[in-house]
Amino acid sequence: MVGKVITGRYYVVKIIGQGGFGTTYLAEDTQRPGNPQCVVKQFTPANKQPQLLKKAAELFQREAETLGKLGNHSQIPTLLAHLEEDQEFFIVQEFIEGHDITEEIPLDTPLITDNVVKLLIEILEVLEYIHNQGVIHRDLKPSNIRRRTEDKKIVIIDFGAVKEIQKSHNPKNPTIIGTNGYTPDEQRKGQPKLSSDIYAVGIIAIQALTGKFATDIEIDSNTGQVIWRNHVTVSDQLADILDKMVGFYYKDRYPSAKEALAALKQIPISPTPSHHNPPPSHHTTSKTAGITLPPSHNSLPHPNHKNKLVKVAGVGAGLIMVGGIILFLTRPIPECGGKVSKYENTDHKLTIAYPQCWDSDYSTEPFTGKIATFVQPDNKANLIITAKEFSGNLGNLETFEEEDIDNHLKAGNIIKQDDTIVANKPGKIIIVTAKNGNEKIKSMYLLRLRGSTAYRIIYTAPESNYERVLPTVKQMIKSLQIDEK
Repeated sequence: MVGKVITGRYYVVKIIGQGGFGTTYLAEDTQRPGNPQCVVKQFTPANKQPQLLKKAAELFQREAETLGKLGNHSQIPTLLAHLEEDQEFFIVQEFIEGHDITEEIPLDTPLITDNVVKLLIEILEVLEYIHNQGVIHRDLKPSNIRRRTEDKKIVIIDFGAVKEIQKSHNPKNPTIIGTNGYTPDEQRKGQPKLSSDIYAVGIIAIQALTGKFATDIEIDSNTGQVIWRNHVTVSDQLADILDKMVGFYYKDRYPSAKEALAALKQIPISPTPSHHNPPPSHHTTSKTAGITLPPSHNSLPHPNHKNKLVKVAGVGAGLIMVGGIILFLTRPIPECGGKVSKYENTDHKLTIAYPQCWDSDYSTEPFTGKIATFVQPDNKANLIITAKEFSGNLGNLETFEEEDIDNHLKAGNIIKQDDTIVANKPGKIIIVTAKNGNEKIKSMYLLRLRGSTAYRIIYTAPESNYERVLPTVKQMIKSLQIDEK
């Protein structure tokens, strides 16, 4: 599809996303002055089963109808066209230049209360308009909320999962749509309400306040209550509002965005809190067809495969190894007394800090793209970094990684997938359990793109040791820097 012109007008530049029933492209409108960019979504359902195909077609049609209905709002993408060509269906909509708020709520970096309240108000002001039209978004999450570069305003995108309020409370064969971590109980049962969106926005707020992934936020198994207050100090007023937003029973929540917004506006905040932490930058990548990168952890590295940093300083083309002790950000790595060394790869514009008492291996493997391995021999844990040419987008990379896990890992089982931030840019996280011989292992994959280079940071340990080493690994990942220049 890339390089083609749809209906003689929309020139397809590159893929920018792929979902269950649509592929999204960045395109240029060749019939408008200056060939402005736009977004083209093509109906490409992944599942061809008749029943699912019919439902996917309904959702695709509904997205076009909803955009047409909501498009008068400046913070919702405008529907430009709804097309059919050669028995293929397309939606053309306004391109929102900016960044996802995923960049504003990074992992392990809690935001100050004023910034979170202001962000919530910005989101709810747009959501209030959507709810006033009788529409439930059903898939609110950081990657579906953008901040526009031009005016720094919030724009809600991706209306492929929307649903209008139904009079029937027990629809037949309900469609269950949403993203794990942001989806409340009634929505998982196929009966979403306006307050289901309020739950999702509340989780985004708790994610921003705690620095935790949405799927890492604790839920009481008996009551369904979201447990978060013990991780952050906020005013009772804000805490009560958030608890109401994420209540287990939909009737206990604010019924719509209007009521939640009114409550939040009662909270006093600084006149000019910062929008961003860290500052936003427009993230673009090369997104066309992709290739598969094989997993790099089918077997754990043997402790003998190691090179102490101080012994190999300056060895290897494009590598600079900086020895000695450095201060690790604001918190020491919880090993080696906080003493760390720094690995820098100038070819791939990457640096990372790691515990000085860990073993390191800087030998490269062109086939897998491995550029560095760090080993904690006492716990048989390792962290592998790979960098390899890749011509797909982040969604493609995640899909190919899933396929590799399925094809190459013995008894591989993905237990978590989510959006995340890797080196201050959008990324993906996949956590999987598998077997290495007779031993059960657990791995965390972090995926990130820089132009046409795909980076993978893979942490692997015996399942019994995984949580023990994880705090150190999180600090290593927090130190990771990838130069975008």
